[in-house]
Amino acid sequence: MITEEAIKDANFKLREQLGDDLAFEILTYFADAFANFNIESENDYFLTNYYADRVFNQIAGFLLQENIDGILYPSVANSYENKNIVLVPEAVKKKLKFLQADHYGITHNPENGGSVSFLPFRIRRYPDKEGNIIWDLKG
Repeated sequence: MITEEAIKDANFKLREQLGDDLAFEILTYFADAFANFNIESENDYFLTNYYADRVFNQIAGFLLQENIDGILYPSVANSYENKNIVLVPEAVKKKLKFLQADHYGITHNPENGGSVSFLPFRIRRYPDKEGNIIWDLKG
């Protein structure tokens, strides 16, 4: 569980690492947008979408000097306990190698406090020589 004290400590370290109060405030502003629990429509994603477009050099006239491969941000759906990652397609193609995939079913249990169960259907599928996965769902 992430505590308020842990957040304060992390923010203090980040502010020191940046060495610039304005840069810290700007980063915090965008971080709060990524951590928004109150999503009511797709309009609530404008700020995070803008941030990703800027970081990934998708806005003409505002290019960064470095290419960024990805963004790591907290998972709101998992109470900030896990992380989400966004990668540009070029980074995936050049820097990652697909090893295996698992096939799961998800069961929602509303009577049990809304918990979720993950049930494996088939254990481990590996890519063929061309990198394709063949899902045999009948056998």
